[in-house]
Amino acid sequence: MVRKMLLAMFAISMLIGSQLQGQTVKCTCAEVGGSGISDCERVLRYTYEVDPQGSQVVLLIIGTEDGNEDNYHNVCMPDGWQFDITTGAEPGSMPHSWNKTPHGDASPTPGDDCPFQIGFAGPPLLTTPFTFGFDHAGEAHTVTWVLAVAGGGASADWDQPVGMGEGPVHAPAEAAEWRLPGLTTWGVIALIMLLLLAGGYAVRRKRATS
Repeated sequence: MVRKMLLAMFAISMLIGSQLQGQTVKCTCAEVGGSGISDCERVLRYTYEVDPQGSQVVLLIIGTEDGNEDNYHNVCMPDGWQFDITTGAEPGSMPHSWNKTPHGDASPTPGDDCPFQIGFAGPPLLTTPFTFGFDHAGEAHTVTWVLAVAGGGASADWDQPVGMGEGPVHAPAEAAEWRLPGLTTWGVIALIMLLLLAGGYAVRRKRATS
């Protein structure tokens, strides 16, 4: 039920336009060096500070690579709101960059779309600044956000710096279940290479002694 509601509202938000109307979504994700502080009064790996600028916000959508809702923990959102992972965004509406661009820097030109979307949906409508957040073990990349507001919509401007309010934000770049605890993607690759080298050395040594 929640999934169908979010998809319907997301489709409406894309139809009514996505021009920035002063609303901002600031990325404070601890996974990328942000404070990670949310209204839940705890540090979360992924947090977003939304400023409606007096408009009535009813939906926040953020691109993600992980469609498994079980990988998202300690979800923080305003009372009465709901969280869901959705699919089915219009092609070209949720572009992303695989780079984990630091906050305040310009992002490379985005490529294809994220296959999934993180959805936070009201009512109640929100007109004052508020925070959303969650924990997720996956490494971050740079993604689009979309706000649905009464009478219009707003979305990330990729010409603006990452995470500062008008530009793109960060979200999981991979499914958490595919990561080894404490290792980044490059750490996993390095570990695999070391294991392959160790295996090759063991085979050569066995052949030399046989």
